This record gives sequence, structure tokens and C-alpha cells, in this order.
Amino acid sequence: LRLQAGRRGGLARAAQGLQKLVLEDAPTEHLCRELEEGEICEVSYDCKLEDGTVLAKTKFARFELGACEVIDGLDILASTMRQGEVARCIVPPEYAYGAKGLGSSIPPNATLMYDVTMIRTFPKRAEIGAGSAADEVDAAAEEKEAVPAADQAKPVPFWHKPDEARESGSGPGDAWQG
Repeated sequence: LRLQAGRRGGLARAAQGLQKLVLEDAPTEHLCRELEEGEICEVSYDCKLEDGTVLAKTKFARFELGACEVIDGLDILASTMRQGEVARCIVPPEYAYGAKGLGSSIPPNATLMYDVTMIRTFPKRAEIGAGSAADEVDAAAEEKEAVPAADQAKPVPFWHKPDEARESGSGPGDAWQG
């Protein structure tokens, strides 16, 4: 599955129900570059249920594409965005929290709507040189993040999950992590 980066007002749809409506185009210097798995994205977003119930608002969130650090639908749709782009992303339950939902805040089979601004992106972690701005951001964030146990399995990116794990909302990556 690969959605193409859109132009303002263009609605990108995937057969699985993921949708992205570009609200504000990225500056032209960022339009040609496609993001790759492993790159770091910094975004701001508002997340709502279909009925308008606000679930989350953040001015800054950072995650690695394809590393199961956000729900699958947001990971997929963010990979189609460019630095400076603003988009409305509609994520069906099979790419969010599935039939289980999440506690009392997200009901079972909920479709989530995100208004996302791609603030900036960084190269893959392995390509970031020491002393770079991204390196400083990573260092500051690592002080705040818990270190996973050595025996903890690495999350499986959504495209490597079997269909039943991806659709049930029960596999790794279908809940916010971090």
C-alpha cells in the first residue's frame, strides 16, 4: 500500500479505507522528496472520533516511520506527507484500535480523524551524524523515554503483519507506544 503525496483539496484513498485530504500543500522544495521507512517525523495533530469527541491534541510528537511507534494508519498516512504539509487523515478501525477499542476513551470499531501538520523530518537514525540538530533532539528525548527491556521483541511493521493481526487491532503497532 502506498498513497501518493497529494495536492491541496485532493483526496487520496486506499482500498482499505485510509483517507488523506491535503488542507495545505508543502512548500515546493519539499514536494519531490518521498519519506522512507526509518525516517523521523515531527508532527502536530488533533485526534477526534467521528462524532467530534476530541481524543488528543499535541503541538509536538516525534516518531520513526515503520517502527510501530504510532497506530498503523497514522504511520502509513504520515509517510505520504511532506514537510510543511497539513492534512486530514481518516483512519478506519482496522488501522487504529480495532474491535477492542482502547479503554473508555476509544470505543470498539472507532474511526479516528487526525488533522496533522508535518513539522519536519530527519534522515534515518543510522544516517544522522553526531552533533546534528536531530541528534540533539534524539538525545533530549531519550532522557525522557523509558528504555525497553533487553528481552522485549522488536515491533513488527504493519506491512509485515499477517492480515488477521492487522485487522483485529491486536498486533503490535495498533496502540500508541512511547
